[in-house]
Amino acid sequence: IGGGHAMRCLALAEAFSAEDWRCTVAARSGTLDAAPALAHAGELIELNGTVEDEPHAIGTKINACDLLVVDHYERNAAFETASRAWAGRIVAIDDAPTRDHDCDLLVCPTPPWKADDFAPRLPATASVLAGPAYAPLRATFADRRFAPGSRTDASAMRLLISFGATDPANASARVLRTLSDSGILGAVPVDILLGSAAPHRRTVARLVADLPSARLHIDPSDPAGIIARASLTIGAAGTMAWERCALA
Repeated sequence: IGGGHAMRCLALAEAFSAEDWRCTVAARSGTLDAAPALAHAGELIELNGTVEDEPHAIGTKINACDLLVVDHYERNAAFETASRAWAGRIVAIDDAPTRDHDCDLLVCPTPPWKADDFAPRLPATASVLAGPAYAPLRATFADRRFAPGSRTDASAMRLLISFGATDPANASARVLRTLSDSGILGAVPVDILLGSAAPHRRTVARLVADLPSARLHIDPSDPAGIIARASLTIGAAGTMAWERCALA
């Protein structure tokens, strides 16, 4: 469903851990391959059973928790209700009012939705935080927001191509080929960001090998630093959009 879901959960885990909360991440098998940074979020529970079995599997592992954060387009009120046996409170993160939730708080950073748009799909007692002001950002991005940037100016252009951790549609390669055909890549340095689990990583790597001005970054330790250097970005919407906005 996209590495951005993992990244915004990681942003919350980092913030809670800084306040001495104990955090556990429950995810389907293979998630760590696509988002290896989650390994630093806290304890890990790998889920391999059916969707219906997940609440019981998580509850058996942790016994109880004060706060459950749910961020998955295919988990709705049924999952949340089944989790109330062991979850003190539930926060749902969503991007559109397309499914019912049994949560105490819903967070939607995505325009144009407002709190009232979610009301028919929530318990009457639930609260809503809607709008980009509530986009969860990792500290490495948030801390740079007002820092003097290492931004290049118009006389030293630098291009960034980044379509998420996995880029399943291989948009990175399509953009690289288009720019190569246009002759732009010979004059402008280009950074390409990808995750190690990207299915088309080898294809992109072969293209980059033929482009002296291009550099491929796989699971970089400081993606914010790479993004901050860019004069122009071509990339995915979702969580990465807020990361780019935070870095101006």
